[in-house]
Amino acid sequence: MFRPLSAAYSSELRQQQYRSLGLLPVKKADFFPLFWSAYISSFTEKNILSSFEATGIWPMDRSVVTKKFQPSTPPQESRDTASSHLSPSDWQRMERLLKDTVKKGTDETVKKLEASFHRASTQTKLLQHQNKGLLASLDTKNKRKKNGRSLPLKGKQKREKREKDKVAKEKEKAAEARRKADEKADRDRQKALQTSQAGKRKASRPLPRQQKRQKQVGGRAASSVAPSAAPPPPSHVTRLGRNTKLPAKFR
Repeated sequence: MFRPLSAAYSSELRQQQYRSLGLLPVKKADFFPLFWSAYISSFTEKNILSSFEATGIWPMDRSVVTKKFQPSTPPQESRDTASSHLSPSDWQRMERLLKDTVKKGTDETVKKLEASFHRASTQTKLLQHQNKGLLASLDTKNKRKKNGRSLPLKGKQKREKREKDKVAKEKEKAAEARRKADEKADRDRQKALQTSQAGKRKASRPLPRQQKRQKQVGGRAASSVAPSAAPPPPSHVTRLGRNTKLPAKFR
């Protein structure tokens, strides 16, 4: 069961590398989608039953295990089939191997297979060349530094550029000054509004109870004491009946 799963997972990895041209690495987030696709394609009813049968569990077969321990002579490999695979560029060797393998096929079938092998080899070489060029281009792009440089302006163009920069700076300063003035005016208005509201609250605030009582007591004391009458002026006639002249301070 695990061999088909491993083969399916390796196939999913290869397909992802082919789609991204090998430019994107496989990260943790990519593991589960790849594994789930491989799991669905490998853990089927047919594969499960065949795995039980291959190991001799069901139907029971002891010879399945004992056959693996019997010595066997490996077949001699020819010079053409010594390696596990052939390079796509070695299409002539593939053609010779095809002729040695397909003996009963017609000449037309062999020619079609030869043309298919040759075409597949050519396309593989072209794709390898394209992939190599893309990788080199990407490497060059990453190494390239973006250093912006001003154009070499002369005479009148330099003066115009300086004047434009100066005008732009003055506009920025004027805008900053207006912004600060507006902020200061807003702060002053808010401060004046807060001051007026505080005065209104203070005027409308009721007097404490103790002060009211003191005022009432003081009012009662003032009303109970009557104002004293002014003393009468001194008489101009003495007891003997003589007229007297009053001093200036008594007039």
